[in-house]
Amino acid sequence: MLKAETYLRIVNNSKSTIVSTQITETDSFDWSGSGPSGNFQKKKIAVGDYWEEREDVNIFASNCPFTMLLRFADGSKDKFRINQKYAIGKAKPGFSHREGKRKITYAKKEGNKLVITVQ
Repeated sequence: MLKAETYLRIVNNSKSTIVSTQITETDSFDWSGSGPSGNFQKKKIAVGDYWEEREDVNIFASNCPFTMLLRFADGSKDKFRINQKYAIGKAKPGFSHREGKRKITYAKKEGNKLVITVQ
């Protein structure tokens, strides 16, 4: 499989620690390896910190979307869906904030990086 190297970074600028991440709604065809469903499960991200992983996408996949649920120390949660292939400019972000009240933004950065910021 031909792949493109990308990176996913989740930045926690909220006022509560992210105590757990959960990835759902992925398609194994989209990823070289397990994608975020393999390396972004059950991550803890302190306030003011971030977590980053390499996510290799299948260049033949038209989109590489995933859904991420964030659980916070204060008992709240936020859920969003986004397309990782946006990191290489080969697809639209397809971002949707499905649950929660925090502000969540995304940006494509140099080095094929998709940065999600939680405020």
